[in-house]
Amino acid sequence: MTDEWLRERLRGWGNRPAVIWRDEETTYAELLAATDAWHRELDAAAVAAGEVVALEGDYSPRACTLLLALIERAAVAVPLSGVTAAERAEFLDIAGCRRSSQANGEPQRIERRAVSVAHPLTRALIERAEPGLVLFSSGATGKNKAALHDFARLLEKFQRPRPAFHTLSFLLLDHIGGINTLLHTLANGGAVVTVATRDPDTVCAAIARAQGTAASDLADVPEPAARFRGLSSATTSPPSSS
Repeated sequence: MTDEWLRERLRGWGNRPAVIWRDEETTYAELLAATDAWHRELDAAAVAAGEVVALEGDYSPRACTLLLALIERAAVAVPLSGVTAAERAEFLDIAGCRRSSQANGEPQRIERRAVSVAHPLTRALIERAEPGLVLFSSGATGKNKAALHDFARLLEKFQRPRPAFHTLSFLLLDHIGGINTLLHTLANGGAVVTVATRDPDTVCAAIARAQGTAASDLADVPEPAARFRGLSSATTSPPSSS
């Protein structure tokens, strides 16, 4: 598998919470078990290395673990969230998605699409047997554009151990900020906290709940001590026991 260091790092965090989604915690052990379950689904659907796969879903544990599985098998992930039917069709064609996966709800579905990978940059990445990531942006002209990333290179910066945080994510997996938040947090034994809406009451309530568990969840993390971190929110340390 690609980037085995990441799986070994995640395995070491054991029963520590990894993702808090809709107020439910998924531990690192459960996250890896779900990743393995996705590998079985991908094997059954004959999704091999180099496949371009649309990942349709929000920041759910299912979506996060499908992303991890696609990275491990050197596929090209195309995260999509909250797009219209017309945008979806356009994005799938631009990226050359041969597979489309619904990562939220039951049952998990992996659909086949009759397209071929034509773009030379994508083909070059596939030939190197490296995992890839395609993200979309409307750009300055308002026309949708796709950016192809070498996932192996993106992961390199996360190998260096850094402090563990409970991190509130405001961006989803279809944005580079959401990808960076997920990988930085998981690579360092923190917990990604997601919210259904971004209104102040919901965000403050999520921070309060996560802040209450951060100290005990991350008590075994070396200095600096466990903290909660959110976009544009202050970093705080747990209260002293003295």
